Amino acid sequence: MADNQGRRAHHQQEPDVFRDLGGSPAPPGYSEAEEAAEDYSAHNLAQEEVSIAFYHADGMITVEFYRNLQTVVCPPPYRMISLMYFNGVYVLEGHNLHQLIPRIRRHRLGEVYCYDPGRHGLPEDQPVVESIIRLSPEELSDASAPGNDAD
Repeated sequence: MADNQGRRAHHQQEPDVFRDLGGSPAPPGYSEAEEAAEDYSAHNLAQEEVSIAFYHADGMITVEFYRNLQTVVCPPPYRMISLMYFNGVYVLEGHNLHQLIPRIRRHRLGEVYCYDPGRHGLPEDQPVVESIIRLSPEELSDASAPGNDAD
């Protein structure tokens, strides 16, 4: 019982980044992606990260940890990059995506945002992520099954 109370006390002491920065708690429906997307950048430039948060065009947010990243593939003309994890593959489509590879290699890519042409001009000579697709192992297995030829 005392151990349970200790856990609750520890949980209650976790920081609230909104309050810690002098603000109020996060409002309902708050999205870090909306705030970060004022001037479009496909990514954030950060200190060394332990994970990547993917902000999908449909509003879904997924997070994967670098320790689970197995392979990164970005074939010319660099309009697609695949990040292969133990539990699936993330396929990013867009422009100049090869520029993300040095940041991924150094674990300095913490967030990836989809480009919204209604809100932003198209940046020149910068990575632009137009879509993020997550494929589970089951989806990959189904796609490679005999009789599922991709035309």
